[in-house]
Amino acid sequence: MMPGGERYGPASPVQINQWIQEGRVLQTTTLQDATTGQVLLARDLPSLVWTPQMQQPQPMVDPYSSSPYANPQANTPYPRPTNPYGPTPFTPTGLGMYNNTADKQANISMALSAGGVFLCCLCSPVGLYMAYQAKAMGARNGQTAVVVGWISVAIVFVAPALWFFLSLAQGR
Repeated sequence: MMPGGERYGPASPVQINQWIQEGRVLQTTTLQDATTGQVLLARDLPSLVWTPQMQQPQPMVDPYSSSPYANPQANTPYPRPTNPYGPTPFTPTGLGMYNNTADKQANISMALSAGGVFLCCLCSPVGLYMAYQAKAMGARNGQTAVVVGWISVAIVFVAPALWFFLSLAQGR
C-alpha cells in the first residue's frame, strides 16, 4: 500500500523483489497479505531480499538543488566559457581590480559638465577638474569624462566668446 492509499498487486515475492531492485519498495513500505489481510512492513517478510545499499531508505532530495539553474556549474558537460577580455570588471582580481570611487567621480564629473551647459557655467570647469582627478585615480571612463568636460567648457565659454567677437567684428 502506498502512503496515499493506492494499492498495487497482488504480487508474488519475486515481483516484490524486482520492485525492491527498482527502488519502488523500501523496507518501510507497508504490505498487505492478499489472503489474510494482515498488514506489515516489507522488512518483516523473510522471503524478500535486501541488499546492503537498499537497507536504508534514500534521503529526500530537494528538487530545486538539482536544477541546472541552482548552480550553473553543476550537472553540465560543458565548462563555463572564459571571458576573452580578462576578468569581468566586477570580479575582484587583485591588481586588475577597478577603483569604484574613481568611477563614481568620473560619472559625477560628466554630470557636472553636462549641467554646466544647461544650468550654470561654473559647473563645467569643476566637472573638467574632477574628470582629470578621476582619470589620475584610474577610472575606467576617466578619458571619456575629460572629453565631455572639454566639450562642455567649449560650449559654455568658447562658443559665447566667439559669438561676441564675431558680433563686434560685424559691428552689431
